[in-house]
Amino acid sequence: MPGLNKVLAYTNHPDVEKVLAAIETGEQLTVAQVKAIIGATPAKKATSSNDVLNAGGTAGLRKVAEMKYAQDVARFDALMSRILKEVETALEPLARGRAVIKVIFREP
Repeated sequence: MPGLNKVLAYTNHPDVEKVLAAIETGEQLTVAQVKAIIGATPAKKATSSNDVLNAGGTAGLRKVAEMKYAQDVARFDALMSRILKEVETALEPLARGRAVIKVIFREP
C-alpha cells in the first residue's frame, strides 16, 4: 500500500475517486493497476511524450503507435481485472450451492 498511497498523493486526476471507490468495495488493486486507471506515467516518459508526439516520419509514427498501444493495454488490463472481480463476486452463491442471480451481471 505505501506505493499506492504515493501514487494517489501526487495526482490531481479526477479518476482518483474511482480508485478510492474500488478500494472501499474491497478490491485489491496493484500500483500498476492504479497507474493505469489514472493514466499516470513515470517522469521520464511524461517529459519525452511531447518529443514523441512531435517526432516526424515513420519513426515518429511508430513511437506514437507504441505509446498508444501501451496505454490501451494498461486500460484493458484494468478493466478486465475489475470485470473479473465482479464476476467472482457474483458467482459466490454458486460455491455455497445456491442459485446465481443473473441480474447482477446486467449493466446499471
